[in-house]
Amino acid sequence: MALIARRHPFSLIEVLISLVLISGLLSLLFLSYRQTAELKKGMAEVVEPLREESALLRRLDRLFSEVCAIDGETDRGHFFFTSTCENAPSLVLTYNNGIDRDQRFCGEVLGRLYLTSTGDLMLAKWPLPAKWKGDRECREELLLSGITSLEFGFFEPPHHRSPIVDGIKPKENLAGREREAIPKGWGSLWKREYGELPAIVELRIESGSNTISMKFSLHESRKPIRTWWIKGSKSNKEAA
Repeated sequence: MALIARRHPFSLIEVLISLVLISGLLSLLFLSYRQTAELKKGMAEVVEPLREESALLRRLDRLFSEVCAIDGETDRGHFFFTSTCENAPSLVLTYNNGIDRDQRFCGEVLGRLYLTSTGDLMLAKWPLPAKWKGDRECREELLLSGITSLEFGFFEPPHHRSPIVDGIKPKENLAGREREAIPKGWGSLWKREYGELPAIVELRIESGSNTISMKFSLHESRKPIRTWWIKGSKSNKEAA
């Protein structure tokens, strides 16, 4: 006669022990997931501003690399000077916009880099005045938001082939206006009467407690800042 094995039922203690082990395992999994989520959130808060700053740096580098040269003795419709827009400093400049669907915005355009009252760094552009035909269509590009202040800096270096002596330059005609001497060194204003481009442009941007400083060399300047590397040396030199 075959023996029939009796099934041993789970006791209450075994069930409680199993529930405790399962709850402990779930607690560990939830804690690990929470820590991972907080870590990702913290990294996003750090990486996102860096990504925005990197995108702004690349955009401004393209912009200033395409700034058009200014001839102080003739007026070719090229501009580069500071002004005030919405109670904040702004920079008016002529640059090469490249290829565009609208023929008016192809090639050289007139731009203004400014800060809005809501803290947005904007780049507005228009066709050159010679292309205006009744309307003055404006395009605006948002570069960065959440800015509290914007300042410009301009550097005019001394030059061994220039008649500059302590910032004094002989006055010349500038499209019917008197040309002003350009102070050497760093300055926060750049007048239209200077009739040429600075060697370096600096943007100082404050966003909360963060301060960003970006410098760009203008290749079309009469006194460009050139950088070269010396073979066998880790340091580089700059010259005007």
